[in-house]
Amino acid sequence: TEFACEAYRQYFDPSAFPHASAVYWHRDGDCDLITIDYLGYRGADTLMLPAAFKGKHFEIVEKSRSVTVHSFDTNGGPKVSLSVSDGSGYLVLKASDGRSPSTEDR
Repeated sequence: TEFACEAYRQYFDPSAFPHASAVYWHRDGDCDLITIDYLGYRGADTLMLPAAFKGKHFEIVEKSRSVTVHSFDTNGGPKVSLSVSDGSGYLVLKASDGRSPSTEDR
């Protein structure tokens, strides 16, 4: 029997993101990658991100079909509004310097 596994660990404060099963970010070169994961949740969610992301340009790197991104607010929040349709899903965002995305970018 062969078993293969890849694992990593990064702490996040679950009380700050009550609907998500994991939300974490890390620096990758000249940008930050933000991973948001949902398990057992269906509905709308707004995630308030740390102030360090204020004014950043958000780009969707990858997401599951069950996640719909509705809006980014990089000035007032920063925050991302989304919904999960199938009870689980994930979203990977890239945060970098630059312009804010419009709805046509999604």
